[in-house]
Amino acid sequence: MPMHFTDRPHDLTVGVLGGMGPLATADFFTALVRRTPADKDWNHLHIVIDNNPRIPSRTRAILFDEAPPTPYLIDGARRLEAAGAQLIVVPCNSASYFLDDVRAAVATPILDPVMATSRAVRERGVVRPLVLGGMVTHRANLYGRALAGDGIDVVRPTDAEQDQVAAAIEALKSKDASRALVERVGELVRAGAARGADGVILGCTEFGLIADRLDTMLPVFNSNDLLAARTLELARTDTSSC
Repeated sequence: MPMHFTDRPHDLTVGVLGGMGPLATADFFTALVRRTPADKDWNHLHIVIDNNPRIPSRTRAILFDEAPPTPYLIDGARRLEAAGAQLIVVPCNSASYFLDDVRAAVATPILDPVMATSRAVRERGVVRPLVLGGMVTHRANLYGRALAGDGIDVVRPTDAEQDQVAAAIEALKSKDASRALVERVGELVRAGAARGADGVILGCTEFGLIADRLDTMLPVFNSNDLLAARTLELARTDTSSC
């Protein structure tokens, strides 16, 4: 009989449906490993990553009616399930828009950053968070819908500001995490604060790459890091509240 070299044999195996984009997936994996209290390698979580950057653009599917990512997301979720994943996480806010059909296609619970971040916003008591996210997150008002009924009224960027948000996300995908880019995002945060925002949701996982460099007094909700925190919590308990 094989021996199990771990003090945590009941932790769930986590499947990461990634590649949207690859840097955000890598940042999520790093955040999850760093958050895990483990004194030995074998006490970390078993994590299976499907990093598929060939998944069609979530943004182009919405803006230009191009190929939807849903079939690819379903295929990825099924691969992770077949690989033994007991909890699937998706480090992409925009992908959250398409996950209803994916959840219906697999038996494994799926956690997304909108769920994890909205939970943290409620717990913190923030009532007017500024949401900085991609075009899908913005146009579908994913956070406004997720937080509806909780007395929380999200602050949305203006059309001109949203263009700047989208440009910042594309720059981060291109590995530009320069001081100038951080300052441009900081200006967007200050504009939201001037309109009454009492917190800021970094509603694109790429923003996790610069979250700790933003100069603001507002509480910052880094959706990638919060997804990692919630993943760890669920993987070391159960998925009943996922």
